[in-house]
Amino acid sequence: MRRWYILVAVVLVQLCIGGIYAWSNLARALTDEYGLFEWQAQLIFGVNIAVFALTMLLAGPLLDRRGPRTPVLIGGALFTAGLLVASFSQGCFIVLLVGYGVVAGAGIGFVYLCPISTAARWFPERKGLVTGVAVAGFGGGAAILSGLIEVLLGAGLNPLEIFLWIGIIYGALIFIGGFVLVNPPNSPPPPARHEIPRVRRDPRFWRLFGTMFAGTFAGLLVIGNIKRMGLSGGAGELIAASSVAALAVGNALGRIGWGFIADRFGRGPASVLSLSLLAVSILLLLPAAQAGWLFLVVAALIGMNFGAAMVLYATQTSDVYRPENFGRIYAFVSLSYGLSGTTGPFVGGLVYDLTGGYWPAVMIAAAVALGGAVYYTAMGRGIRGRALDESAAG
Repeated sequence: MRRWYILVAVVLVQLCIGGIYAWSNLARALTDEYGLFEWQAQLIFGVNIAVFALTMLLAGPLLDRRGPRTPVLIGGALFTAGLLVASFSQGCFIVLLVGYGVVAGAGIGFVYLCPISTAARWFPERKGLVTGVAVAGFGGGAAILSGLIEVLLGAGLNPLEIFLWIGIIYGALIFIGGFVLVNPPNSPPPPARHEIPRVRRDPRFWRLFGTMFAGTFAGLLVIGNIKRMGLSGGAGELIAASSVAALAVGNALGRIGWGFIADRFGRGPASVLSLSLLAVSILLLLPAAQAGWLFLVVAALIGMNFGAAMVLYATQTSDVYRPENFGRIYAFVSLSYGLSGTTGPFVGGLVYDLTGGYWPAVMIAAAVALGGAVYYTAMGRGIRGRALDESAAG
């Protein structure tokens, strides 16, 4: 019974930090009220993602040594502090970059791995599905927060006041969840450093790294810009704002669904299929903008296929390197997510500033996603060929 309470805490914590994906709602308000360029607003989001990923290099070993509670509490404190700094920025780009981008991003990085690792340890017989449920909370957090942001903006609050309330309320919830999270009894001891595989020489690592970059680059480019994409394509204000929530709901459902698909049909087929569908759905986004509800459907499809990247490669990391090594190794795999976070949203915003439209950015995102599917397949053949050669040599 205890593990079900743990799972509730896992989802609660992930819902809070997952609000990061509601950034598109805040980005429009920041550019309108404080005169930020689109590329500046997207760079704040991108730096948050990058610092989030880099901080996992510290959080992973801490998670392995101390369990989930300590890094979650550290992360909750940083998350709250970063949003409070942003709330007092008076719209200054540098202060927003430091507060929301760096400090809050570090907080998310300390928290993120802990619920995923803890859930997988408590439910080893359903690792793919429960990892999907854990990361679905992260994806679903944006659906809740995006709706809340629109309500608060409509009530007359400015983005900085919204940062303040998010920091206070969400920070408190992260602390509550952090005190609940523990590893199960008789968990494997933390691995010694010399037992950690040298991932930089392992083609399996580079397969996961490159493919995760492709899926997250394409998805984050859209996530950071989707509200303005809808408006530029002819969607109304309500539809454009609602697309953030639609994408977030799809993201959450996709993380659960792709976890189930991976358990049922295999990680490889699920990885290739999700990337291919992501490319197709991104290409459909702008043509759907004038069709009202169809834009929301396509946004949800993008979210579903983006969500696959956040569960499939976490599960494969645990498969390849064993659960007790997950924190350390997945922190390195997730550097690809940090790289895509710095580049994807920024490219989308910069293309809009330079051209006044999003078609070139959409084409780039779709090409990268499709390239990821090709890369994953090609690397898989190389890895299998290498294994056969080693077996024959033995």
